[in-house]
This record gives sequence, structure tokens and C-alpha cells, in this order.
Amino acid sequence: MVKFLIGNDDGIGATGIVLLEKIVKMISDDYKVVAPASHKSGAGHSITIADALIMQKYDDKHYSVNGSPADCISFGISQLYRNEEAPDIVLSGINFDRNYGSDVTSSGTVAVAIEGLICGIRSIALSQRMSSKIKSFDVAEVYCFEVLKKLLPVVNELPKNVLLNVNFPACRPDEVVGVKVAKQAIYNHGREVKGPFTCPFGFDYYWQSDAVSDFTLYPQDTDVYLSHCNYITVTPLKIDLTSYESFAVLEKVKW
Repeated sequence: MVKFLIGNDDGIGATGIVLLEKIVKMISDDYKVVAPASHKSGAGHSITIADALIMQKYDDKHYSVNGSPADCISFGISQLYRNEEAPDIVLSGINFDRNYGSDVTSSGTVAVAIEGLICGIRSIALSQRMSSKIKSFDVAEVYCFEVLKKLLPVVNELPKNVLLNVNFPACRPDEVVGVKVAKQAIYNHGREVKGPFTCPFGFDYYWQSDAVSDFTLYPQDTDVYLSHCNYITVTPLKIDLTSYESFAVLEKVKW
């Protein structure tokens, strides 16, 4: 039986993680959920080193930690599995809204999967893209089980430094076109910070906008483009950020 460790960045009570647990129960009853005590979206792969971690146990399967999404996974593996075999798979999500393109670098959802890899465990991140019209997990609810059923048998064949990043499109379930293995899109423009706006207390505030302005600007084989075309996308991501093609240039430098 597959042993799962489930985490997220939306918090222990988030709709997406409740749904993911429901789906995992269709596969295995050997799992634990360790999630942030509060919403930590955008935390990236931050870890807590200057403050104490406080764990709250709800029952034998559900725990929260007052730290980052990555903290939850390192805590779960080192503490909850201290006297037993480590989990086989780390699952992250299901996140409210997408985690694709360059956003994966700041994604707490993807960071959960990264921390799983660092701990030597195969990992999959799952996100449900939202839009102005679609703000539900309907597509993930219909398709997540089938996606996991197809991915779990092959995940151990991936290189050890690779995680899988899955994004469900913002559409009705009957509008899903299919599943595509997609490249990660790289944004070629920055985010716009909008403002200033004045709050009722008299001080100014600002709001950071979405970095994806027009999906047609991205190549048609990328996660951003395909998600907007109503495909479920599966993107293999490496945690090795080394630019090997840059070695030849740097070797010309006379140190």
C-alpha cells in the first residue's frame, strides 16, 4: 500500500487539501496530513530557522505547524515518521489557483514537493487554476484521481531530482480537452504593482498584479499556454538550477 504525506500552502483547513485527502483515501488509507496553521501562499521554499516550530495535533492523521509549507514536510518526515518507514510519496495541494510558469519559484505548493525531494521522497504538486468565471475545484475533483492513478506507477522512474507539477485548468469538467506533458513557461516581463490606493484608515497600500498578462505570448507547448487551452498539464521540474550551458562562457574568464 502506498504511503502518502500530504501538505499544502493554503493551510490545514483549506478546501483543496480536504479534497486531496478524499482522493488519496480512494488509493490508500496510509497517509498523514501536515499543513501550515495559517495561509502561506507565496512563501516559496522558505524555512524557519530563527523561531520555534509549534505543532498542533488534531488526530493521528492531521497536524498543523506554525511555519512554512516546507517546514511542514521536514517536520512530518523527521518527527511523525521517526520510528517508521518514510512515506513513499509527498503530495502537495490541491492549491487554490495555478502554479505554473515562473511562479513555481515563489510557490509554496511547489516548495512542499521540493522539500519532499530534498528528503529523498518522490513528490507531486497539484493546483487548480481559477479565473474570473471559475472559482471552484470541480475539474480537480473529477480528474485528480485518474491523473494520480496514471502518474504513481511511473513516478519512481523519474530522475531523483525531479518533481511533477500538475495544473488543472479553469473550466467546466466537460470542457477539459485532455492531459499534456508541458514545458515550464518562462515569463519575459515583470509584475506590475498597482496603486497607491487609500484605505479607510488613511494610509496608502499597493496590490501586486498577476504576471501572466496574455497567455498567447507563450510557446504553445508550455504549461501557461496549454492550461488556458483547457488542458490538464503535467510538468517535470528539476531542483538542480545549474546552468550547464554557461560553463563554456565562464571557463574563458581568467581568474
